[in-house]
Amino acid sequence: MRLTIIFFTFITLFANSYELAKNHAEIYKKALPFRTTDNLILTDILAVGDSLIYRYSVNETMKNPVLRFSDDELEDYKKTLTKIALKNSCKDKIVLNLLNNGIVIEHLFYFELSKLLFEVHINRQKCDEIGL
Repeated sequence: MRLTIIFFTFITLFANSYELAKNHAEIYKKALPFRTTDNLILTDILAVGDSLIYRYSVNETMKNPVLRFSDDELEDYKKTLTKIALKNSCKDKIVLNLLNNGIVIEHLFYFELSKLLFEVHINRQKCDEIGL
């Protein structure tokens, strides 16, 4: 744990935003795939320029048949996941450090990795707007 803190401190002091994003993706990618909910699996983290892209696979469950949602249900689902992404990102000190250094976090939600359902973009300004 102490080594991780030293590593992130070093990176913060001497790296540009692309290097920060790249290093973050490399570290956390090792734990993938990671099931976050019954029908969400974090499948990939990519560093592209000053962005970190989190790719999620949304799969069908009996409780949440996402592909069969009506437009209103899909919009509600999107709002729920957006709130969760904002809350989790804006409360995480490591992610806040990335946002403070100009990195944008993009959450892309794909149905079974083929059809893009929606995306959520988070920057420091959005965290400031929600007051976290």
